[in-house]
Amino acid sequence: MAEKNVIDDRITATIREIYRLHSLQLKEKSCDLERSLSIREPFYCLRRVPRFLVRPDLHSSSEPAYTPLVRLDDASTDDLTWKVPASCRKLLIEGDDGSGKTMICFRLIHGWYDLWRKHPNMPEHCLYISGTTNFDMVDAKSEITSCKGFISLITQSVLTQINSVLPAISISKTEMHSWILANAHNMALIVDNICITSQLFEYICDLIGDNQLTFSRLLIFTKPGLLHKTNVDCLFYSYGLSIGYSHRVFTKHLAKQYGEIDHIITPILRFDPSMELFRNPLSCSLLGSYLELYLWDNGMDIPAPSCKLDLLDSLIHVSTSNLITVCRESTKTCTTQDIKHFIEILEKLAFKGIQTGSYYISKNVLPEIFHDQHICDLHFLYEVHNLDDIVPRAISFTGRCFRDYFASRHVCKQMSASLQSDDNFHQEILSTRYSSLWSLCSRSFYRDGNYSLLCWIIESLLNKVQSHQYIKQSNTDGCESTRAGLKYVSKILHCLKECEFEETLTCKVCAGFPEILEISFNQCPLDTIQDFISLCSVTSPKCLEIGVYWDKLNIERSLTEALSSAINSLKTVNSLVVRATSIDNTDQFARFICGIFDNNSSIECLTIGGPLNAVHNISQHGRNNISKVFVNPKLVLRKLALENFNYHYRSMYVLNCWPTIFHTIRVKKCSLDSAGKAIARLTENFEEFHELCIEFCACPPKTLLQIFSGVNNCRYLTVVKLSYLCTNRIVSKVYVKHPNFKTSFNESVSLGLSNLLGRLPNLAELQLCYNGIDDASAQVIIEGIFNTRRLTYIDITGNNMTDVSVDAMVSIIHTLPNLQTLLICDNSFTTSGRKHIIKGSIKNSQLRLGL
Repeated sequence: MAEKNVIDDRITATIREIYRLHSLQLKEKSCDLERSLSIREPFYCLRRVPRFLVRPDLHSSSEPAYTPLVRLDDASTDDLTWKVPASCRKLLIEGDDGSGKTMICFRLIHGWYDLWRKHPNMPEHCLYISGTTNFDMVDAKSEITSCKGFISLITQSVLTQINSVLPAISISKTEMHSWILANAHNMALIVDNICITSQLFEYICDLIGDNQLTFSRLLIFTKPGLLHKTNVDCLFYSYGLSIGYSHRVFTKHLAKQYGEIDHIITPILRFDPSMELFRNPLSCSLLGSYLELYLWDNGMDIPAPSCKLDLLDSLIHVSTSNLITVCRESTKTCTTQDIKHFIEILEKLAFKGIQTGSYYISKNVLPEIFHDQHICDLHFLYEVHNLDDIVPRAISFTGRCFRDYFASRHVCKQMSASLQSDDNFHQEILSTRYSSLWSLCSRSFYRDGNYSLLCWIIESLLNKVQSHQYIKQSNTDGCESTRAGLKYVSKILHCLKECEFEETLTCKVCAGFPEILEISFNQCPLDTIQDFISLCSVTSPKCLEIGVYWDKLNIERSLTEALSSAINSLKTVNSLVVRATSIDNTDQFARFICGIFDNNSSIECLTIGGPLNAVHNISQHGRNNISKVFVNPKLVLRKLALENFNYHYRSMYVLNCWPTIFHTIRVKKCSLDSAGKAIARLTENFEEFHELCIEFCACPPKTLLQIFSGVNNCRYLTVVKLSYLCTNRIVSKVYVKHPNFKTSFNESVSLGLSNLLGRLPNLAELQLCYNGIDDASAQVIIEGIFNTRRLTYIDITGNNMTDVSVDAMVSIIHTLPNLQTLLICDNSFTTSGRKHIIKGSIKNSQLRLGL
C-alpha cells in the first residue's frame, strides 16, 4: 500500500510539473496576448446556456456561432471549475475557429491544483488530452468504443506529455493506467480539439451518452454542431475576445494616430456583421496592419474594400507580404512563388477540412520553408499547442472567414475548370456543409464576369430550397400555396447581395419566393433581414402573405422601421400576420404596424397573434398615430383577426386600439371576459360590417350579449360563426363533451341570439359548433332562424341535441327556401331520429345534409 501511495504521489507531482512548465513555455510565445487577459467581461466572451434552453439546434457547423438563438448568461472559468454543481458532470464548450477554446483549456490545467486547494469540492486531479494527437491504436482496435480502450489512449497521451516535457521521468504504462483507473472518480478529463476525423471522436460520443460516467467530470471543447447536446449537463459557448473590448482598443489605438476613422471602420463592419475579425487578437492585429499600410502610412489613394471578399483578399495580401519581409530579415528566403504554392495548399486543405469535418492542418504538408516558421506570424493561421508537442505539429485558422475564403477559392477554380454543371463536384457544392462558401463563390463569379456559373449556383440553390423547405398547404378556396421562412432563403439573399442584386437574377429569385413568407426575428440573423430589405428596395418578391414573428425582446428601431417600409412596398401582399409573445417597447411595435399600413393599398387582412405580453401599454402618442394611419381612405384593410390572447384585459386592450373600419372580425383562442364592449364598439352602427367569427374562446354569457347588442343594427351582416365557446376557459374539441364543460349558451344568450337573428335580413351563414347547446336552447335559437329567409348554410355540429329537436330540424328544412347545407353531425340523435330528418329532406334535392 505504501509503495502504491508513493507511485500515486510521484505521478501527481509529475503532472503538476508538466503543467507548470507548459505554462512557462507559452508565455514565451509571441501569440500569447490573449492569455494575459481575464476570461470574464469585459475582456473575454464566455457564455452559458440555461439548462432548460439546451437543444440540439442551438448552433450548427454550417453557421457561425456568434449569434446565439437563445438568451445566454455571462460565465467565466470559475463556472467550469469550482462553481459547477455536483450534478453537472458533462460540460460541453463550443466555439468557432480562433475563439479561444484551447486557451481556456490551458488556463484550466495550469491553475487546477491551486484552485483545488481553495475549493475541495472540485475533482482533485485533472488530465488534458487533445483530439489532434496521433495515437497508437494497435491495442485499442478490438475495443474501439470500450472504456478500457479509451483509458489506454489517455494513458498514451499522458505518457507522451511527460516524455515531451520531462524526459528524465520514468513512469511505466502499467503504472499510469492503474493510476488513472484508481483516481478516475476524483478526476476531471479535459478533451480539446475534437473533430469528426479525430481518433477520439467515437469515444467522446459514447462518453456523452453514458449515464455511468467513469470520470468525476468531463469537459469537451469542440466546434459547434459536432456533438449531440441531449445528454450534456451544461453547455457553454466561447466567443473569443469581447467585442466591446477589442473594438474599443482597436479604434482607440488607430484614432490616436490617425484621427477620425469611423468612415473607414463602418464599411468593414458591414462586411463582417458578426465582427469575427475582432474576436481573435491575431486577426484583429492583421486588420490593424491592413488599415495602417493601405489607408494611411503609404498615402496611397486606395478605396476601401467593396465587399467581404475584397477585404479578405487584402488581409491575406498584407499577411503574406509581411512574411516575405520577415524572412528577408532572417537567413531564410521566401519568394512570391513559395507564397503562391503555400496559398494553393491552404485552398485544398481548407476545402478538405469542410468536406471531412476536420478543422486542423498538419504542419508537415506545408512547404518546407514553413516547417520551422512561427505560423502565428501570418495572423490568419495559428499553431495548435499540445502538451505532447515540443514543436507544434498542427495549425488552424484564426477565424472561420479565413477558412471559408481559401475553400471558396478552391471551389471557384474547380467549377471554372469543369464545364458540366451536372458533374459530381457541382452537385456536391450544393450540400449544406458548404453553405458558408456560396456567397463568397457568387462574389468571385460576379467579379470575374462568370455569369453562367453565378446564374447556375443561385438557380440551383433556389430549386433546392423550393424542393426541400417550401411547404405546400391548401387554402380555404381549395387552391395550394407555398409557405417558408425567410431563414431558408437567407443564403440566396446573401448571394444576391454579393452580386449587387443583378437585375436578371433578382427577378428570378423574386418569382421563386414562397407565397407565404414568415420572418422571425429570433431565427433570422440581422444581416438576413437587412438583405431582404435591400431586395425589396430593388424589386418586389411575389408574396401574397407576410408573417412576422416578433419573438425577440430587444430589436433595433432602425431595423423594424426599415422592414416595415419594405413590407409596405410589396404590392402583391394582401395579408399580414404579426405574432408576438413578449415585447419590450409597445410603441415600437405599434410604429412597426403603422409603418406597414402607411398609405398602403394592397393589404386587406391583418392578423395579430398574442399573448403580446408587454412591459408598458401603448402611449397616447402611439394611439394617435394608429388613429391617423388607419383612417386613411386609401387603405383597403377590411379584416382583423386576433389569436392566442389568453389574458382577457390584453385582448380588450388590443381591440380598443382600432378605429371602426373593419368589415370582418375574427377572434380565435382568446379570453374575452372583458372584450365584449370593445367588439361592440367596432361593429355598432357600422352598416358595412358583414362577418363575425369567434372560435375556441373563453366567452362568458355577458360578453356574448354585449357583442349581440353591437351587431344589432348591422343589416349587411352575412356570416356569424360562434363555435367552441366556454364560459371560463379556452377549450378544445375534446373538452366540449366533458362533464365539466360550461357552455356560454345559457337561456339569456340563446334568447339574445334568437332576437338578433330576426334583425339580420341578409344573414347567409350561421355556425354554432361544439357549444354544448341542448334541446331547450336549440328550440329558442331555431325560432330566430325561422326569421332569416336568406340562410344558405347552417352548421350546428357537435352539440347536445337529442331526438326532441328532430321536428325542429325538419321545420328548418321546410321553412328556409334557400338552404343548401345543414350540418348537425356529432349530436345525440338516435337512428330513428336521423331517419326522420332524412325523410323530411327528401323533397329538397339541393340540400347537403350532414348527420
